[in-house]
Amino acid sequence: KSYSTALGYNFGSCKVGVGYQRSITTIQSGLPKAKGEVLSVTGDYTVAPGLGIYAEADLVNLRTNPTAVARTVTTNGKTGKGNNKGGIFITGIKISF
Repeated sequence: KSYSTALGYNFGSCKVGVGYQRSITTIQSGLPKAKGEVLSVTGDYTVAPGLGIYAEADLVNLRTNPTAVARTVTTNGKTGKGNNKGGIFITGIKISF
C-alpha cells in the first residue's frame, strides 16, 4: 500500500509546497511489514521572466523488522540492511527560453 498527499501555494513570485508519502509492504510472509515515509518541503522564486531559483528538503525514514533482516543474512549470506533514515537538500537555478 502506498499513500501520498501534497499541498502547494502560490503568492506573487513565490511558490511553496509540502508533500508526504507513506508506503507499507510485506517483505516476508508472517512478519511485520516494512514501512517507508518521505516528507518533502519545496520553494521556488521567480527572479525574472525565464529565470528562477528553487530549493527542496526531504526527510526519509525507512523501517523493517530485525527478523526479516536476520533471515536474509542466513539464507543468502549477504549483509542485511535494517532501518535507515536520512535527509536530502537540493538547490538549483531554472532557466526557460
